Amino acid sequence: MMVGHFSDTHVGWYSREEAVKERENDYYEAFREAVELFIKEHVEIVIHSGDILHEPRPLGKAVINLVETVRELFRRDIPFLFTLGEHDISSIPSTPYPILLEKLGIGLFIGDGEQREVKGLRVVGLSKHRRAQRNELLAMLDRIGEEQRNCRGKSILVLHQDLRDL
Repeated sequence: MMVGHFSDTHVGWYSREEAVKERENDYYEAFREAVELFIKEHVEIVIHSGDILHEPRPLGKAVINLVETVRELFRRDIPFLFTLGEHDISSIPSTPYPILLEKLGIGLFIGDGEQREVKGLRVVGLSKHRRAQRNELLAMLDRIGEEQRNCRGKSILVLHQDLRDL
């Protein structure tokens, strides 16, 4: 099975400086090009491991680009699985914008630590945990490890996490 993976696309990156405003479109184009490559290479699943968006409260243009691009995968029956990175998660408690992909039925959020089977592949993901959540993250990784020991077949663990401190 061929799986496409990417991370840190930062869709919606922008600058108020006139000299670099065109860079915003570069991020949209890079995201679209990656998806087009996945389609061209006939991947069966696409996984994004966080920092899909650049801002937790993105511009409308960023959300539209994200939805339209992921919809291309959906149209070709290629599941789009994703976790969240720190840029996707607001410090103000709210639903992160990438969750819209799941609500629209074109993406599958996998950042909650629960096992899912997608096209015969077992996938478990965790979204970004802050340092203050270290013990919670360790407990979740231990639980996931125990669950995986009893499983046969192929599995993928998806994280948007620096593990040096663990």
